[in-house]
Amino acid sequence: MLRRVSSVLIGTALVCVMATSLVAEVQHEYFGIAAVVLVCFHVIAERKRLAALVLGKKNAHAALSLLLLVALVALVVGIGWSSLVLSKHAFGFLPAFPGAVLARKVHLSCTYWLFMVAFAHAGLDIRVPRKKPSVPIAVVGVAAAAAVVAFGVWSFVDLNLVGYLSLSIDFAFADITKTIPFLALQWAAIGLGVMAVVFALRCAMRPLTRKKHDN
Repeated sequence: MLRRVSSVLIGTALVCVMATSLVAEVQHEYFGIAAVVLVCFHVIAERKRLAALVLGKKNAHAALSLLLLVALVALVVGIGWSSLVLSKHAFGFLPAFPGAVLARKVHLSCTYWLFMVAFAHAGLDIRVPRKKPSVPIAVVGVAAAAAVVAFGVWSFVDLNLVGYLSLSIDFAFADITKTIPFLALQWAAIGLGVMAVVFALRCAMRPLTRKKHDN
């Protein structure tokens, strides 16, 4: 239960971070601090599971879970360092640190990648239901997921995430015609879309894994 609550809080904080990144500097910094603290708490809470993934038997699911958790730690370290260098408000009382140009690039890339990795990790952690839902519920669920994914794909393209994730863009550009609530909807759709795609892939791979174990 605690893990689920922390996952929801992390997702909410990350959506707020991305929605305010270019239009509300003060809020962006404090939402960012909240997101980093929550991710650190989540990783600490997952320490036993992380140890089991390192020491236990490896399969595709375990290997990917371990990779995503390690990536989360690395990205949080990058964001933490770059935030201390770039902060104007939350850590404005600290003396100026060198390396602002590098810190800006690291912060930009780590923030976008943290968003994607965190939601992929959440999608990998969703429990696959043992019982199949009824047809009406399944139809509604698939339709809702398809709508979210479609809006998420459009938002992914509209916000040019390919450019940011591929590190081909050095500076973030703000679209002043969009409000923060609409940006939050876009980022939420992207995050939920990533979760839905990862979860769907897990469900699709489950029968194949069972067949291998049976053989």
